[in-house]
Amino acid sequence: MCMTVPLSFVNRKTNIFVGTAGSGKSEIALNVSLELGEFFHVNLIDADVINFYYNLRSIKHIIENKNINFISTHFEDKSIDLPVLSGRVFEALSNSNGVNIIDVGGDELGSRIVGQFKELLDKKGYSLFYVANIYRPFNSNEEEILQNMQEIESILGMNITAIINNSHLLSETKPEVL
Repeated sequence: MCMTVPLSFVNRKTNIFVGTAGSGKSEIALNVSLELGEFFHVNLIDADVINFYYNLRSIKHIIENKNINFISTHFEDKSIDLPVLSGRVFEALSNSNGVNIIDVGGDELGSRIVGQFKELLDKKGYSLFYVANIYRPFNSNEEEILQNMQEIESILGMNITAIINNSHLLSETKPEVL
């Protein structure tokens, strides 16, 4: 892993990653969790109830022994995938120990799941990161990115703290792409 976590990730209780589908939210949330897990207790919350094929549940075995408490759907130990979060999410967000990392499902619809915790997040503090990859649909220019950000902020009633540029072309990425 070649990533350095800025102190802003640990200055707040909860770090939330939002953006359109395929922007890289899950990858960033996982890498931040793995790095922070070396120093802190981390709750990695997989709140992606939009796309059941691309989520963190499939790599749960990688993080089980890394000081990371993985929290997902209510039925995470079964072979059932329902758009329901575990009560453990509220418990993690309410607790004062550890750093919370939330991977939110793509676009504004996926953001609705986190909106139910707005009051608690406002009280405890949070950072809301918009992850953008301009090589993915619906994020290819400034206008689309701003529109998506405004929709997510409106749904959540929360302000985006920062934008993470995760633009890449997978294995074809060259320095000029970045």
